[in-house]
Order: sequence, then structure tokens, then C-alpha cells
Amino acid sequence: MSSITCPECGTMNTPDSVFCAACGASLATATTAPPPPPPSATTAPPPPTVSPVERPTGVTILGVLAVIAGILQILSGILLAFLFDSGGIVVLFLIIAIFYFITGWGLLNLKKWSWYIALILSIIGLVGFPVGTIISVIVLWYLWKTRNYFGL
Repeated sequence: MSSITCPECGTMNTPDSVFCAACGASLATATTAPPPPPPSATTAPPPPTVSPVERPTGVTILGVLAVIAGILQILSGILLAFLFDSGGIVVLFLIIAIFYFITGWGLLNLKKWSWYIALILSIIGLVGFPVGTIISVIVLWYLWKTRNYFGL
């Protein structure tokens, strides 16, 4: 069933109306609105949304700390190169920094391989007695605790 739209106020009126029910304007010159289309059977409902795996806050912290460690490695290498006048130190520290940067990116994106690299870097960090050992033990414990987020 179609309805008549009032040319003055836009109110929809019944087809047998002569005057607008809202404003009283004459509907003699008004046009009949076409009926709304029936719902299509081919319209599919939207697909269900799948929430991605949320990264634990601790893994985010480890990822950010790995990037910061990479920055500190570069700065330390430059400082030691100036103190000892050796370019080889910069190269060594730069290689270590690249590992930290890659690990930080992988941890922030929950890449499986980043868990292994973080594990190796933490094992190497155990030799930094006493502070490095304590931090590395905590990181190793946390990595082991969150390994299922990395698909392990």
C-alpha cells in the first residue's frame, strides 16, 4: 500500500487523505510514494566478527623493553667506540641491537619465532650477575608462562 507525502511538511499520509494530517495542507498536488521494496532473500547477514587474540600486557612490556634495549645497545656501542677508538665494537653492538629490535617487533605481533629469540636473549642475559640474572630469570619465567599465546 502506498502513501502520500505532504508537499509542505513531508509527513506521510494515507492514500485516501485529502489534507495533511500534520499541517492541513492540500494533498491534491502531492505525489504518491512507492511502497518500500520487500526484503531480499539473497541478502546475507554480516559475517560474525572474530576477535583476534589479545596480547597480554606483560608481552607488550617485553616487546617495548626489547626495542629500548636495542636503542641502548646502539648508544652503548657508539660510546664505547669513542672511548676505545674501535669500530668493531659498534658493529658487535649493532648486531645485538638488531636482534633486540626484531625480537621486540615479533613480541608485539605475537610471532612464534620471537618467543624463541627472546628466550635465547634471556638465557644469554643470565651471565650479567646479579641484576641481569634476576631480570633474565623473571623474563624466562614469564615467557614460559605465556608460551600458549605464541602458539607453542
